[in-house]
Amino acid sequence: MLYFESLLAKRNSPFVSFHRGAASHGLGTAQAMAISQRFGVYSSVGCILNGLFTALFTPIILTLLGLL
Repeated sequence: MLYFESLLAKRNSPFVSFHRGAASHGLGTAQAMAISQRFGVYSSVGCILNGLFTALFTPIILTLLGLL
């Protein structure tokens, strides 16, 4: 069980689905989609935002660290 999931009383909440999508990408999204389409959407949004923020902020952080 994931740490954030253990903090929540309800395991099938939108927050947990969002976290699964951000942390485990396709597998977490598939697992959330098996629960319901609504949770699959939250998981997909988490996966998309994770990729977007990684693509946007990685060059900035590497430049600030002098590695790029």
